[in-house]
Amino acid sequence: MIGKNLAATARARTKIAQYFLLYFARSRATIILVLFSLVNIGFYKFKTRDIQEDSSTVLQDGEAVISESLTELPDIYYIILDGYAGESSLEEFYDYDNHEFTNFLTEKGFYVACKSRCNYPWTTSSLASSLNMEYINYLSDKVGLESDDRTIPYQMITNSNVWKFLHSKGYQFVHFDSSGWGPTDRNRNADISIRVNRFNEFNILLIQTTMLKPFEKYIIVDSG
Repeated sequence: MIGKNLAATARARTKIAQYFLLYFARSRATIILVLFSLVNIGFYKFKTRDIQEDSSTVLQDGEAVISESLTELPDIYYIILDGYAGESSLEEFYDYDNHEFTNFLTEKGFYVACKSRCNYPWTTSSLASSLNMEYINYLSDKVGLESDDRTIPYQMITNSNVWKFLHSKGYQFVHFDSSGWGPTDRNRNADISIRVNRFNEFNILLIQTTMLKPFEKYIIVDSG
């Protein structure tokens, strides 16, 4: 009887020891993964330190000076249909007549730039350009032609010259957090933020890179 109890105790101790060994092994693996992530973040911050320092200078140097004063300030709606082709392109390449939509906007008092072209192929660069009323080719001299760092364009969108000018004129800034991506997902300068899409960039990437991928169109689309 004593022998059986000793054997059972030994097995229990062995299982406990195995559990703790497995726990510590997993803990060490987790710590190593976290350290790898921290090292990568550190390298990125070190590599882009000069870019982050230059970004404030770029914003200050590029500030627009507009002296025109208006007695009545009109409401301004700046709507960017990201990835949505222009009216002429839809008609030429897709044989699709989009006049019903653009006519609706025109009748509501909107100006529709039917033949407009974006300055840059990326939303980040294009918005940084339009919201600061300038071409931003000079950024390649600061960050390099092959750089994929978006620190300066992101800050130029958030702290744009258009926002600064309108803010100085007493405008209230209402931001629609509708994209879920990068600097257009939120803006700390907004007086009012209205969230339309419940998913942010992290949530979207998580869905797109996990077993949830097959259900992406059901989860993300019309999620507002």
